[in-house]
Amino acid sequence: MTAFTTPSSVPATADQAQEPPWKQELNHLPIPYQSRTYLTGDAAVQFTRRVVNAYGLGASIRDIEEHTGRSFGAVRRSLLNDGVKLRGRGGAHNPA
Repeated sequence: MTAFTTPSSVPATADQAQEPPWKQELNHLPIPYQSRTYLTGDAAVQFTRRVVNAYGLGASIRDIEEHTGRSFGAVRRSLLNDGVKLRGRGGAHNPA
């Protein structure tokens, strides 16, 4: 018989320690956000600040999108509005 670990048997701090730093930064946001809504006021400021920090810690726009439930465009717009210079696209560059 094989012993399995259940999520309840693993301490929460161990789970958090295994998460990448950018994900820990986004865990402070009220996720998931209601879809198709605009963020205004303090919610928009907090979202932008956390997104900029997470992007600086190495998260991709797609990572942030998946974790927060906001659209790719909303995440990208938040970064650009804050003056962040976006990283180039990854992948192989095969000039023809």
